[in-house]
Amino acid sequence: MGEEIPIIDMQEKEVNKVREACEKWGCFRVVNHGVPTKLMAEIKSVAVELFDRTVDIKQRNKEGEIIESYAQNMHNLGIEIANRMVGSSGQDGDNVKVCPSHFRMNKYTIAQENIGAGGLPMHTDASLFTILLDDEHFGGLEIVDPSGKLLAVDRFPDSFLINLGDIAVVITYILFHLPRC
Repeated sequence: MGEEIPIIDMQEKEVNKVREACEKWGCFRVVNHGVPTKLMAEIKSVAVELFDRTVDIKQRNKEGEIIESYAQNMHNLGIEIANRMVGSSGQDGDNVKVCPSHFRMNKYTIAQENIGAGGLPMHTDASLFTILLDDEHFGGLEIVDPSGKLLAVDRFPDSFLINLGDIAVVITYILFHLPRC
């Protein structure tokens, strides 16, 4: 069995694991992140319901409270992850107070004739990082592991997958590699 995506316990304050995961994998799982399991289940239900509605009904949705609560939890988690990334570079890891974030729910549809074929083309995300919530019913996410091979990402209940984005590459280069003169 090959290596597995690193797991970061957000209850632990160890930042070296974050640095190692960022440098070696470019992604990691977070557990004990403080987002209520009930809220995670509710947002999945809301997403399914919204995706099945027409556009005019979506714009009048009544699930705003759940969406706002989930978005705020994701923003707070994002701030904590950004602080851990900064802290893992040896800088003050409590300086990140603001982290621009965008909340998005996606539904990828697959035509019957495309089952088994590749989905989205290989890409990187433009953001600092992306926080992904697994779907229990559908997998399909793959990442390039440290050896350069495609690795199917297994679902992991009550966790989030953190994928570093293009901005993380720039920031970590500055944090870890900028010479001090």
